[in-house]
Amino acid sequence: MLDASGVVGKTRALGRAGGLVIYTARGKGGATCYLTGTPTIDDGARVGSAFCPDPAARPALPSAEVPLLDLSTYAVREKSGETRLIEAAGIAVDGIARVGFVTASGQTL
Repeated sequence: MLDASGVVGKTRALGRAGGLVIYTARGKGGATCYLTGTPTIDDGARVGSAFCPDPAARPALPSAEVPLLDLSTYAVREKSGETRLIEAAGIAVDGIARVGFVTASGQTL
């Protein structure tokens, strides 16, 4: 299942919050991939999102230039195109204490 996302290496947990784990793994071409999932991801458990940036891309993620890597899971309604947040997740550089989402009406969640 992870092969389709570009992940070819074994996953390594970075941290856990509220039953969700953020992982890293080696990707095709040497990329560092970032994934979210349940605590037993290598045993066929659910993967929420996966992102394998191009290793040649600059700046690196996350970094001072790109301080947040959003790994949130979203659903899009086919007919209306409306986007709905399913699960918030990500990695922030040191110094970021809070992250929020802003609705179309300007409300911060």
